[in-house]
Amino acid sequence: MTSDEFLRAYKRAPVYVFYGNEEFFKNQGVKRIKDDLCPEGADSFGLVDFDPDDVEMSTVLDELRTQSLFGGDRLVLLKGADKFFGFSRGAGVDDTGQGRKNRELLEGYLSHPSAGSTLLITTNGAWGSYKKLAQAVNGAGFYVECKRPWDNQIPQWVIRRSQDFYGKQIAPRAAAELAEFGGETLQQVDIQLEQLATYVGRRNQITEQDVNSLIGHHGHHTIFKLTEAAASKRPGHALALFKEQLQNGTHEGQVLALLAWQFRRLWNAKKLLGAGIAPNEVQSQLKLRGQNATLFMGQLRQFTEQDLRRNHRLLLDADIATKSGTDPEMAVEQLIIKLCR
Repeated sequence: MTSDEFLRAYKRAPVYVFYGNEEFFKNQGVKRIKDDLCPEGADSFGLVDFDPDDVEMSTVLDELRTQSLFGGDRLVLLKGADKFFGFSRGAGVDDTGQGRKNRELLEGYLSHPSAGSTLLITTNGAWGSYKKLAQAVNGAGFYVECKRPWDNQIPQWVIRRSQDFYGKQIAPRAAAELAEFGGETLQQVDIQLEQLATYVGRRNQITEQDVNSLIGHHGHHTIFKLTEAAASKRPGHALALFKEQLQNGTHEGQVLALLAWQFRRLWNAKKLLGAGIAPNEVQSQLKLRGQNATLFMGQLRQFTEQDLRRNHRLLLDADIATKSGTDPEMAVEQLIIKLCR
C-alpha cells in the first residue's frame, strides 16, 4: 500500500508500519493517526513516544497492554526503528541478537493485540526480508510504503496531491514547473502547492501562470536575484529582496531552504565542471533549461569554488542558529550580509 492509498483508506488498527526513504510520506501518515487518536497533540495522556535506541521491547509491549488511567486510546510510537528490529541498509535483516528477539516479540503481540492500543512504527528499510512479520503487520493493520518518487514521477504526484488533498485540478505543465522549482523536498513542494490552492481561491484549476506568479515571489526567480546580489556584493539590494519575500507571506525558513538549495546546485555544478564535465551535460544533470540555464551558468561564473564552500558553511551556521533560539529573521539577515561580503 502506498502512502496516498493509506490516507484515503485510513481506519483505526492495532499497528501501522511506515517504511521507506521519503520522510514527507511518513510524516503525513503519522500526522493522520495522531490527529485521530490524540487530537490534543503532544499533551495527550494517551501518547507515548519511545526512542528506539533507549527502550526495550518488553517496555513497549507493557505500555501497549496497560490501559490509560484517563481512558481513551493509547498510541505508542517507535520512529526510526531500523536498528531496533535488526534492519541495516545493504545488509538485509539481522537474524541474530536483539533485533531478532524484538521481531519475534512483536509477531507474538500482533497475534493478540490489546484493544484500545495502537503501535506506530517507522523505518527506512522495508520488511520484505522478514516476510512472516510483514504478513503479521499486514494482517493486523497497515504496512505502508513511503518511497520517494523518481524525479520524472513528481509532476504526476503533484497532480494527484492537488486533486486529492486540495480539491484543485493542476495543469500538467504547471505541475512540472512546480515539481522542478517548488523546492528541493516534497515537503517544500507541498507547501507551495497549498499556497497555490489558497492563491487561486474558488477557482478550480491551477494554471502555469499561477505557478509562475507565485513562485516568482516565493521561489527560484527571487533566489536567482538574491544569489546575484550576493555575487555582486550588494547587501542592501539583497536585504530588500528578503523583506519583500516576508511581506509576500514567505517565512524565513523557506528563504533559507531555497538559498541552501541554490548554493548547493552552484557548488555541485562547479565541481562537475572542475571534473571535466561539459557545460551542457552539467545543465542536463541539474535539469536546467532555457533562460534558467543561461542565468544559472552566468551566476556560476561569478563564484569561485572557495566562495561556494564558504557560503555552504555560512548556510549551515544560519540553519543551526535558527534551530537554537536565534530569531529567524535576524539569522537570515545576518546570513545575507555575510554572503554579500
